[in-house]
Amino acid sequence: MSITTNTSNSITSPSDTMSAQSINHDIIKWLVNRPNWQRNLFQRIVRNEAIDKRYIEQLVDLLVVNKDIDLENPALTISELPQGSDAKECMAICSVGDLQGVNALLGGQTLRFSPTGMTIVYGDNGSGKSGYARLLKQIVGARHHEEILSNVFTNESCAQSAQINYRSGGTDQAATWSKSFNDTKFGRVHFYDEACGNDYLQNETELSYRPSVLSLLDRLIELIDKVSEEIGKRIAVEEAEQFALPKKYRKKLRQRTSYPNFPITLTHILLTSYLMPIKILIKNFRSTVEKKPASEQLTPQRRRRDSLRLQKMPKH
Repeated sequence: MSITTNTSNSITSPSDTMSAQSINHDIIKWLVNRPNWQRNLFQRIVRNEAIDKRYIEQLVDLLVVNKDIDLENPALTISELPQGSDAKECMAICSVGDLQGVNALLGGQTLRFSPTGMTIVYGDNGSGKSGYARLLKQIVGARHHEEILSNVFTNESCAQSAQINYRSGGTDQAATWSKSFNDTKFGRVHFYDEACGNDYLQNETELSYRPSVLSLLDRLIELIDKVSEEIGKRIAVEEAEQFALPKKYRKKLRQRTSYPNFPITLTHILLTSYLMPIKILIKNFRSTVEKKPASEQLTPQRRRRDSLRLQKMPKH
């Protein structure tokens, strides 16, 4: 097996460029009317900036208290969107190296490609060509993808990563690949091998044109769904706390309860909470009776006299 790479300019026709420009203008116009937190998410997607779980949690913290969220600077421009300018930029992978946890490939080696023309990579079986092919298919646009496993012959576990050096528009740049890597501009570089060919031949394919900028909106929808899920979790926690025991009883439960007598203690707490109003009612009644005038209260003599009367009443 050999790996052959061929780099060429991404050239679009004038009609395609006008169509992309029109879509990008519509997206920028649409963003202006979106909440700042959604605009910030979209800007981070376009610029491939980090949007991790902590960022989502901090965002929800601000949303639930209805706090104003400022727009992150600098503001997004149309030139940052895919095909957002008329420049026909060449995108080329120059090297892949500094591998960590990628199959059994050594971490101290670098596979280099010529930014122009054709590069042929050859080697014996088991030398790592297929491992690099799996990695490249994860980085760039490919019809077929394979899961990248770590070295199964070692017990070491580490985060999978690789250093990518590439050239875009005549400028050398670098990026770090990881399992969460999602840089849309690398989709302009394509990979083809036998597995990709089989996928074209054996699976049904719907041929359609979809501007690459729409994939950014797909990612925005995913992130908004994550924000919605986080808010839903917090609502569920809040509802659970509303039906929980009062704090003073929960504290008593923690201090006095062990597992064997848990039902007894819980019953005592519940009975106490429900019987307390009845006890208060009885106490108030007693205090009312005690406050009655002496003339209305039963003296011991009156109690004995009433009792004798009842005894002397004829029986029917």
